[in-house]
This record gives sequence, C-alpha cells and structure tokens, in this order.
Amino acid sequence: MTEVRNKMSLEKALDQFIENTKRPFRLEKVIQFIVPRLKKVPKNLYISLDRMLRRDRRFFYDNFKELYVPRSYFFKNTQFLIKPTTEEIREGILYPGHRFIPFCHWEVFPTACQLRLGRRKLKTIQVKKRFQDILIYHTLLGKENIISYLLVDHEDNGEILSKPNIMIEDALLNVFDMKDFFASHNFEEGDSILVTVKDWVQGKYTIEYKKTINSDLDYHNNKKQWIKNFEDKMLDTFKDEGTLTSIYEQLAIAFFKSGKEILKKPFAHIGGVLAVSEKIEIAPLGMTSILWHQGEAPEDAIDFDSVEYQIGMTGNADSIDGILQDLGVALNEQVVEAFIRDEFYTKRKDFKKALERCLPMQIIEFYDEEQQKSFGKLTKQLWNKIEKSYNIFCDKHAGKYRNKALLTLEFYYTWLYSLEKKGIEEKNCPKRETLALGEMQVMLMHLVAGFNSGDSEDLVKQKDMMIALEDIDHSSKTFIEIIEREATRAMRPILKVVNSHTAPREEQEDIYYLKISLKKSKPLIWRRICVPGNISLAALHDIIQVTMGWENNHEHCFTIDEVVYGDMSSDYHLKDEQKYALNELITENKTFFSYEYDFQDSWQHKIVVEKITSHKDKDVKIKCLAGKNACPPENCGGIYGYEEMLQILKDASDPEHLDLQDWLHGFDPKLFSIKDVNKYLENL
Repeated sequence: MTEVRNKMSLEKALDQFIENTKRPFRLEKVIQFIVPRLKKVPKNLYISLDRMLRRDRRFFYDNFKELYVPRSYFFKNTQFLIKPTTEEIREGILYPGHRFIPFCHWEVFPTACQLRLGRRKLKTIQVKKRFQDILIYHTLLGKENIISYLLVDHEDNGEILSKPNIMIEDALLNVFDMKDFFASHNFEEGDSILVTVKDWVQGKYTIEYKKTINSDLDYHNNKKQWIKNFEDKMLDTFKDEGTLTSIYEQLAIAFFKSGKEILKKPFAHIGGVLAVSEKIEIAPLGMTSILWHQGEAPEDAIDFDSVEYQIGMTGNADSIDGILQDLGVALNEQVVEAFIRDEFYTKRKDFKKALERCLPMQIIEFYDEEQQKSFGKLTKQLWNKIEKSYNIFCDKHAGKYRNKALLTLEFYYTWLYSLEKKGIEEKNCPKRETLALGEMQVMLMHLVAGFNSGDSEDLVKQKDMMIALEDIDHSSKTFIEIIEREATRAMRPILKVVNSHTAPREEQEDIYYLKISLKKSKPLIWRRICVPGNISLAALHDIIQVTMGWENNHEHCFTIDEVVYGDMSSDYHLKDEQKYALNELITENKTFFSYEYDFQDSWQHKIVVEKITSHKDKDVKIKCLAGKNACPPENCGGIYGYEEMLQILKDASDPEHLDLQDWLHGFDPKLFSIKDVNKYLENL
C-alpha cells in the first residue's frame, strides 16, 4: 500500500532525482532511479527525459561524453576576474551589475551575491548615480533588463521612468563596500579582483587581490591565447545556438565549451575580452541585446523556419505547462488561469469558452487520447479551484486590468491567424519588427500572470503594470502595421484561384480551402490548398501526394464520419473514392477528416476545411497557398522512425550518420517550395 502511495509523476520523479544528484550523470542513471517511482511509464520515456533535461538550464549537456553536467558542479571552485574602474577604486565601491553572470544562478539578484574576504563578509551600501553613468556596469544584462534591474534594486527608481530624459536622472543602487579592501592592497587602476565560485546556486564567492603585470611577456602571450580560445568558443556558440539565446546563456555555454581549465587561471574579464575583440560585440536584437559577430546584424542570421527544429511529441500528460510545451503552444498555466479568472470576472462562467480563448483558431493535435483527457482533467481542476476561492469584489481592479491585457493578447492571436490565412509567409516579414512583436507578447503574458494575484496586492504596482500594458498595446499595433505593410510589399501577387479538374461551368462553383497537417509532427508539417468542391476523393488523393511531397508508392484511404474511402482495386471493403465528391460528403466549415498513406508506416494526416466560398470564374486552378517543412522520406519507419532519423542526422558521431546521409542525398527537413508544388499541380 505504501509503495502505491509513493508513486509519482514523471516530472516529480525527475525533480527528486535532481535534488539528490550533484555530479554529472547519464540518462541511464536517471531511468534506473525514476522508473520504480512512476505511476505509469510513459511512451518514449528516453526521449521525454532527454528533452526535459536539455531544456533545464541547471544543466549543460556534453555531447561527446553523453553526460548531463550540473552547472553548480561545473562552476564549483572556478575563478573569474573583475576589473574595477577608476571611479570604483576612487569611491571604494563595486557595482555588482553584470559582474557575476554566468557565475551564479540566474535567480540570484547581483546585490544578493555574498563576497567574502577570509571570514569577513563584505557589506553593501547605497549610492545615487546618474543613469547614463551606471550603464557601463550593466550592459551584459541586455538593454531590456537594465530598467528591470533598477526597479528590483530600489523601488524609488520607478519614478525616473516617467521622466522625459532618463539618461540624466539619478538612480539609487546597492553596491559592495570595498574601501578597506582597496586600501589594504594599495589598489591601482588596472589591478583586478580574483573571484572564486564557492556556491553557484546561492551566489557565494571568495575574493583575492590580483596585481597588474605589465612587463611579463609570457603573461601577455598567455592572455592573448586565453582571449583567442574564449573567442573561438563564443563563435562556436553563435553557430550552435543561433540568435535566440540570452547573453547569460551565450557566456555560460561558451565557458562550458572551453572546459574548466580556462576558469582555473583566468587572464581577462569578460568586459576586457569584448574591449579588445575584433570578432565579437554586443548587438541589439529586437528589444533585447545579445553577443554576436562584430559588424553583423543578428536578425539577418535568423531563419524563422529553422529555429530549433524538433519533431515528435513525448506525450507529456503530467501538468498543464508540460502538455502545452509538448503541443508547441506558446502559453503557460498562468495565462490559462488568467482566461479562467476572466470568465468569472465577466460573469460568463463558461469553461469551454475559457479554453477556446486560450487556444483561438488553433487546431490542437494531442499526442494521444490519454494526453487529451489529462489536459481536460487538469484544466477542469484549475477551474474548480478558482471557482471555490474567487471573489469578484476582491478582483474588481485587477480583473479590469487583466481583461484589458487578455483582449490585447487575443487581438494578437487573431491577427497572427489572419496573417497565415492570407498566405503571408514569415520570410517576407521584416525580422526586426517581427522579433520585437514576439517579445512584446512575452512581456504581455508576464503582465497577464501578474494580474492573477488580485487586489490583495499593491494597487500602485498594478497601475504601473497597466501603464506598461498600454505601452505594449500601442507598440504591438505599430509593429503589426509595419509587418503587414512590408510583408505585403515583399509577397508575390497571389494568382487567381482556379479549377482545372472540373469542366467549365457558368454557375458558381464551391471552392474548398483545406489545411493538411501530418499528425504528431513538430514543428508541424503542413500545407494549405484550395480545391473545387466537386472534386473526387481520388483526385484529392493525387493532389495531397503532390502537395505534401509523397511518391504515391503505397496504399491510402480517407476516413470521413467513420466511413472509409479508398481505391477499391486494392481493398474491396473500401467505398470507391472515385464515386464520391468532396462537397457531397462535407458541407460545413471547420469540419475535419483523415487521410492515411502507407498502412505500414501509417502516415496520418488531418485535413481541416477552413473555409468554403463560391467562385464564378470558368478557368480556376487548384493551388497550394502556404506550407512549412519538408515531407519525410518514404519507408523511414513512420513519424517515430523519422524522429530517430533526424537525431542521427544531427549527430555526426553516430555510426549510422554517413550511411543515412548517402541514402538521403542532402535531405533538408525545413525545405518546402510553394513554387515547385504549384508547378507540379499544373501537370496533374
């Protein structure tokens, strides 16, 4: 009985393992630990755990050794340099700022770091400085985080945000008191503080004095080589991680790639590397900043279609956040909670409506029935919990602000969906504004979550959040206007939708707009097409083969309202697909049906009827309007075989890597050409 009671979810079992593990480990060790503790062993356990650990910022992953390395272990007893400025030496202070990244946990606020000189812990004192004078100490935080840093450091700093020229305003900061340390060592400009990491998680360090060496040729040669090695690893990080990684993560990964040796005897501080580097600089990216190739714009390197290509869902069913992440939906449980609270605030109290608002106009493809049921159960539990404690009187102010924030979020969702419906591709959108808009929505979701606390929290803080919301709303609409204008200019004119599969007719013809999605692919492999309503299912099969990219070498079938249609020559149990037209079987928008290709690999497709319209043109062509990602190679073992294939392609050390490359002849999982598809459709 005790054994059953102690069974737990995958996430909780993994958390328990992590709490008891301080050293590097392999995935096999995790599985040995957690399997006896699980309520149910999920499908693809190995893949699920690997993805969860790779996403966990508490670990690095060593591809060569196949080890997950805790950051607390890697940074333990490593050393780095801090070089105080002339101003700091003169005033006997040290600005924490960005000095400790990435050498402490991201949740440790810099002024909470503990510096010890022997047994003595250094104290912090408060100073008042002009905003423009303190920027130099905070640049590695990224420009978007400097204001946040000031607001957290001292609540009175909020007043300077409303001033017309923030650069000349005074800010209050907490700094380390270094008077005695500097005096006892006759500290001079150019001297450094050698810092040793004692506890990465809690931000605990010891400090030593390090004298400047100007005459030692070996020292300068070693310093030059140290900087070059670090630069090389940073450039490798740019290549591997791309542009969508924070400065904190870029530095952490570069140090890990460099190995612990580079941190046993540091020859330069990070700011010093950037000051002399001819390869790396801090560059703006949307509303944020990252480290990047000197003289290059980071947004020019972004290919929206190739951002962290992942395929295959894990079937996570343990939590709302886990399921949403598995579905690839950019939401979290706090936003779901906000939509639920808004239903009570507006007195609608409609559970289904709340979920529809969370995922507007999106066709969610759950991993399996178990995941779908779990999502329904977990969201219903959240609904019941809020229903029991909700008090509209206590929520009168926060509810109003939350409602406004959710309307802004829904406006963004609706616009995003309409953009896709218009056939506008991301590659035609201006990257800077697109990135900035995405960042706006992340900020918006944080605000939405902040309004969940109700009026028991600081009303002044909520009003400040409302001001921020108005700024986000205005900026988002400005970015949307620019994106639509620039994308429309870049987009090729969409040709008139016509139909060559039916005889010309004078009367109006129904046009069906279909979205075809390969089930369980992630990111989704999909196509949007338009076809005449009176097309036969047999002709639709041919169109799907061309549009998706299949080779028509295997059997297939359609399933519509639980009736199966296909080629009777291959199976007489099927209804003859040549005798049934699309508009005979489906007459309403937003309905869907299934198409399966290759019964052995079982490539399952979901086909959604997005819109049905009428057209009078006599010469109408079938057309592909949009799509993303390449069709998998045939005979590769279905969606899970395809997932394994992609993992092998990524891993050059895999013994099957070269053979697979030879077989695939340069296969690119992100490649899709509308132009080529429409050219083939013309020949049908």
